[in-house]
Amino acid sequence: MFGSQRKLVSVVITDPGGDFSVPILRMDENTTIEAVYVCPDTTVAASTTAYYDIQLLDGGLIGTGTGTISSVIGGTVGWVANTQKAGEMVAGSSKLDAGDWLVAKYAETGSVAPGRICVAVEYVVGVGDKAAA
Repeated sequence: MFGSQRKLVSVVITDPGGDFSVPILRMDENTTIEAVYVCPDTTVAASTTAYYDIQLLDGGLIGTGTGTISSVIGGTVGWVANTQKAGEMVAGSSKLDAGDWLVAKYAETGSVAPGRICVAVEYVVGVGDKAAA
């Protein structure tokens, strides 16, 4: 009842066809991002020439910032449909200020068809476990 409670937001990204960044959540209070999970609905084989990855960024007040919050998730190792991958929070970088945007950055190399991708983010309002360096 008292103290910080974990909250969850999830968004679905449909095959963007190339690199892009999308603001997914605006913070109305100081907030700590605690965890991120990515789960596609399509299998993509491991490859060094055709792959995609996702990373969380601190978009700042207008959503265009590039401060790193999480590790890069995915990449050349491929994806298994309906199987989540967790990202790691960058120590000391997962605290967003009131008014900041949380941004999901999608990067694609080569020709890949990811289908629909669910990005789920756990966060707490205030200072959470991942806020300290």
